[in-house]
Amino acid sequence: MIRFRPRTLPWAWAIAAAAVLSLASACSKSDSSALASVASQASPTSPTSPTTTTPTTPTTPTTPTATIETFTGSFTQTGYGVHPFTQAVRGALTMTLTAIGPDDTLIVGAGIGTWDGTKCTLISGAYSDAAKLGWSVTGTANVANFCAAVYDVGNVQADSTVTYTITVEHL
Repeated sequence: MIRFRPRTLPWAWAIAAAAVLSLASACSKSDSSALASVASQASPTSPTSPTTTTPTTPTTPTTPTATIETFTGSFTQTGYGVHPFTQAVRGALTMTLTAIGPDDTLIVGAGIGTWDGTKCTLISGAYSDAAKLGWSVTGTANVANFCAAVYDVGNVQADSTVTYTITVEHL
């Protein structure tokens, strides 16, 4: 005959043994209060009356609202324009070159960088030295201080001033 022994934690055996011993000593007594005492000792918690809870409607998480900032500026030969902004929530970040003049076919540099309060350091993969009207970069950004930059890549004439407009959509 094979016997299976239930798998139980050692503390459970101790509680069960104490309950059996208490029950045995209670059974030798004739009053019912002893049995009630044993029953309360055998259970780690006393039973409670059932409670009724009213289900609540779960709240829908709110989606952060995107901020769209429009920056304008100008620069001359070998110049640049930098515009700091803060990404308040981790999420999408997009920069678009929406206007450039006086020649809207001019190729410039544009991109997103990190802002330390004094300088803009462009992020690898988040800028282009061949940006033209309509150029855009999109990525996912953590909460941080960023900057958008537009700059000359050698195509601005010595006596020319370039004007531009960029939009930055971020959380």
